[in-house]
Amino acid sequence: MTLANKDIRENFHAAVHTLEANNPGEKVNLDQLTQGYVRSEVTLLVNNSTLTWPIVDTQQISGSPITPTMRLLPEQDSFVVGALGFWIELYSFIGSQENPDFTTGNNWGPVTYPSAFDNNGTGVAWAPGTMMFWKGYISVEVNKKVLIPYWDTYRHFKAPITQAAVGTTSNTWSGYLQKNSIDGGVDAFYPVEPVWVIGGGRQNLIKLNLPSNIPGTITPFSLGGLGYGTSFVGKAILFFRGIWAQNSTAVR
Repeated sequence: MTLANKDIRENFHAAVHTLEANNPGEKVNLDQLTQGYVRSEVTLLVNNSTLTWPIVDTQQISGSPITPTMRLLPEQDSFVVGALGFWIELYSFIGSQENPDFTTGNNWGPVTYPSAFDNNGTGVAWAPGTMMFWKGYISVEVNKKVLIPYWDTYRHFKAPITQAAVGTTSNTWSGYLQKNSIDGGVDAFYPVEPVWVIGGGRQNLIKLNLPSNIPGTITPFSLGGLGYGTSFVGKAILFFRGIWAQNSTAVR
């Protein structure tokens, strides 16, 4: 995926037409439209094969509280999705997930393939079996209408040319020989066409569907002794880029 002003401009025009089609008879106020993003997380819990991302800031998902690193929709706003990003990462916290811990060796970076890089400062690696996260699919349902039945997660797989060295277990940055190369603008993102609308006033059901239950016997899920579940967890990240439409729903 590459970025160009032309693509973003076309995405903006498509967003205007889509919003007007979703609200017949109403003219879209261009002052209410801006580039934006929605970032949602779901905790990777063992013995689960279906995980649901919260989209609206009032939506509660069991085991996946809303955290400061998420950006969800308020009920009065809509979002026109132009690109979808997906990856996994480790999330460190103190006491509860509402209190992220940025003082550890966790690099908080996207994991776009089963990386052996120990990115939370405790020697944690993603086992080869975590390739399962790129063997599943994402499904999207809005107001009980299936928009995307099967969006394969493999299109978000990114094994970078520069990969982190294996076996560097220091808790300090000086211990890392190198990091995975990644471009935050394009890597792990895939364009969405035709665009579709999620809204604060709608019932949004977006799921990650895996080929089997997440096993508790592979890293990092097997590392309860090192703090998995109590000081850090794995997360599946859903990241939308597109056009944010303020005050565009029936909820005011």
